[in-house]
Amino acid sequence: LETVAGEVDAVQQKHKASAQGKGVGELCTVTGSNLFGVQTSDCGSMEVLDQEFKGYAWRSGGTTRGESLTPTLTELRCYDPDNAASANTTAGFTGVCLIPRYKPCDKVQKTGCRKGTQCKGKMSTAGTLGMITTFTCQDAR
Repeated sequence: LETVAGEVDAVQQKHKASAQGKGVGELCTVTGSNLFGVQTSDCGSMEVLDQEFKGYAWRSGGTTRGESLTPTLTELRCYDPDNAASANTTAGFTGVCLIPRYKPCDKVQKTGCRKGTQCKGKMSTAGTLGMITTFTCQDAR
């Protein structure tokens, strides 16, 4: 779990290249909704670095202090950039691709959350050896 020089930069490059479909901030069009009423659009998904571990990791011969970032795939939705309401499900609606509320967001960039939310971390313990911080788009307060 030791951070290697340049590792974060390499992960960021992979993060940018992994977007499938339209990415954060790009214009999008709603195509409808699925059986559960969830919007379908031409927005894609993107890999975000949403979990950070800091503490001690078990290695052969003992423990090592270190930190790491964990990537997660997040689905984007099409939003009206001026409205914080839920994603529009009307076919033909044009908006902007953003990360939905309560979904994983990027710890490094902290951008791309829908209006009215911001990328925030929540800490939890990882046993007695470390802390895990998970980053999601949460209501701005």
